[in-house]
Amino acid sequence: MDGERYVGERRALRHFLQELRPLVVAVLGEDALLRFRIDRGLGSGDLDALRKAREMFHNQPEELKRRLMRGIFEAPAARPSKTRLLERYTEREPEPFVRFDAYPAANAEDVGLSVELDHELSDDIPIRVLVSPGTLPSSAAEALRQIAAWIERDRRLLSVRHWQGTGRAAAETERPAAETEHEHGDSADHA
Repeated sequence: MDGERYVGERRALRHFLQELRPLVVAVLGEDALLRFRIDRGLGSGDLDALRKAREMFHNQPEELKRRLMRGIFEAPAARPSKTRLLERYTEREPEPFVRFDAYPAANAEDVGLSVELDHELSDDIPIRVLVSPGTLPSSAAEALRQIAAWIERDRRLLSVRHWQGTGRAAAETERPAAETEHEHGDSADHA
């Protein structure tokens, strides 16, 4: 079966195996067959290889599975080193994502929004929101509400097909009317 059985299956498997790998090495050693199967799945990104690695995990003795799963859920959230992050980046192809950027201003009506198709080399997740430290909570909340409204107005923005061949020009034409009017000074108030 080539297709995903559920939306995000490949991402979920990759994330699970990335967390499982260091625990397998710590418990079973570098030469463990399970580690080789995990590396093959992560290295290729092939859905079948990822599934086979998960299946091999599930075929382990119950006590070993419980021990490994406890390690995943009880592991302290350590900050990964730059070297380790770069190593992980080389293990897979970049994934496309739709990036929404908001530029909060002092006045809630002056929030600037941009959207474009981009590529990211960090762990891929279906939704990502990044807020810079020091941002006012009210500004962040207002920007997120505007992004949500933007997505609800034009659901095509989350479609890869929408972005193929359209480039930045399409994103500019799809911007919220209020933002376009504010930039060009031709809001309904001036009509």
